[in-house]
Amino acid sequence: MVTTARSKQPVSKIAPVSKSARRIAEKESGRRMTDREIVSMYPGAECREIPEKIGVMDRLIREAWELVHQLTASGVEFAGDASQATLVIAGTAYAAWRSSIHRWNDGTDPAAAAAVVSGMADGIEFALRHEAGIPAMYAADYARAVAGSADPVDRMKPLAALARVWPDRYTAASIRFGRPKYASDDGEAADPFWAVSANILTARRPGERRLPASRRKPTGR
Repeated sequence: MVTTARSKQPVSKIAPVSKSARRIAEKESGRRMTDREIVSMYPGAECREIPEKIGVMDRLIREAWELVHQLTASGVEFAGDASQATLVIAGTAYAAWRSSIHRWNDGTDPAAAAAVVSGMADGIEFALRHEAGIPAMYAADYARAVAGSADPVDRMKPLAALARVWPDRYTAASIRFGRPKYASDDGEAADPFWAVSANILTARRPGERRLPASRRKPTGR
């Protein structure tokens, strides 16, 4: 069973198959099954219990990958290639998020979302000048946050954990994503959710619309 250099916890136990998925799979097969057999039985469906920290890592890396390609397409030049810039941005954002979680909260701090935004912004700025690494202030905050943690995820190299959970997306040292596609072959927008809409910061309240002239209240004249 595989273990990491920084943790004696078996990596295969970090994201076990959920009880409901095991119950369904073994009922269909009529026998006991291993985690690998169950995962193979339902390709394309996530039937494992993914720890929150690993799930957040994955989400931030995927978001950063998309962001890097969008910015590059707009003329932004990063110090490294797309993979390097992605890891710089996502690493900074994850450090910010993880540092916002406190032992006494038993969950995430309400400020975690804002911390991620700051981490993403600072990560982008850092990636413009550096091929690797993250800002020292974020690295120091992260080190303090995980110091003494009993959580096996905190004691592992994050990419190594991701590679064990999603080997098709990660290796222990790199990411293996395909280049995102934003437009269809005929040049039209591929995603209707990206159509231009009113900015909620400047628009009227949601659902509030200007009434036709015939239905407006009299002005008193």
